[in-house]
Amino acid sequence: MPPADVAKYVAKLSKEISEKEKAYFILDNKNFYPHITIYTSEYPNCNIKKILDKVEKISKKLSGVKFKFKKIDDDYGYVGVVMHRSKEIRKIHEIIISELNPLREGHIREKFHNSDLSKEEKENIQKYGYPNLINLYSPHITITRLKNEKNAREISKEIKWFKKEFILGKIGVYGMGENGTCTELIKEFKLR
Repeated sequence: MPPADVAKYVAKLSKEISEKEKAYFILDNKNFYPHITIYTSEYPNCNIKKILDKVEKISKKLSGVKFKFKKIDDDYGYVGVVMHRSKEIRKIHEIIISELNPLREGHIREKFHNSDLSKEEKENIQKYGYPNLINLYSPHITITRLKNEKNAREISKEIKWFKKEFILGKIGVYGMGENGTCTELIKEFKLR
């Protein structure tokens, strides 16, 4: 979970952009939460408690994680802040996948069954339930997704990011909505 000042700034950018362009969602820290995805997948509801237990154990072993700004990017109408994938971030990403992946019990989201994806993306879906993981993982904070992809490119060029690095001190488990949004904070855990 990004620090409060980062979450607030991202929500402000999301709102400002939505006032200029039609967006699929607006981050507001209430209905749509700013977040940095470490691992996303779908799980059977019966495994939620196990997920929370595992994330809590992991959080007790981690201290604050440093994220460094890389660039503002756009892709498929998404506008976001991309962070460098440090060795530390990659290690945490892999630990979380290793612990949580078995709990999805092989479940794959319907939208990935007939997707036009690269060989590596398809392999990741089969192994982990999501395409952009391991070597394809790019830590980022999505600001919004615009309905007009071309306008997203122009908007992304205008964004001035305010913080070159920050420390992530909490990890959260969220319920997911459309367009990769986090719509329900199930539980948050402080890092040690």
